[in-house]
Amino acid sequence: MLRPILASTLLAACLSPAALAQEGQMTPVHDDVRFEARPDASSASSWARDGQTTVINLLTEAEMEALGFDFAASVTDSGMIYAHVPVWFSTGAEATDTVAHILSEADGPVVLMCGGAVRASHIHAAARIRAGEIARDQIDDAYPGLDWHEGWLDRLLGETDNAESAQ
Repeated sequence: MLRPILASTLLAACLSPAALAQEGQMTPVHDDVRFEARPDASSASSWARDGQTTVINLLTEAEMEALGFDFAASVTDSGMIYAHVPVWFSTGAEATDTVAHILSEADGPVVLMCGGAVRASHIHAAARIRAGEIARDQIDDAYPGLDWHEGWLDRLLGETDNAESAQ
């Protein structure tokens, strides 16, 4: 079970791809996921009322500062588990594996959020592909109506040599 607050640096240190590989096949990605865009001060309490149990925040530190309120506190004060995994378009497979691990440990519905829900949908799809739940050529059927940034999916899937971004 995840603790109420998870620091992104702790997650990155503890859940490296090598460590996950040592555990064997990745567990299935939690599929009760709601993609959300930039939160406001009332988002967390609304999500909690809707039954969400975990919030995975993909916003960068700069985006978090621009919110103008303590988002992490609003999530935990609403009784949900909070995880911050900063993701940007140069982010690679380590973040995908971290998000997949959090999703696999979630005990209830999850909010996966970023600035416009694009990063959320891409990292969720990449996590499902890396877990073997869907093939890359099935993402259009699994996520109808979404546009895919193929180069970024390559990075999220670990199919390029790009290193993780320092954000």
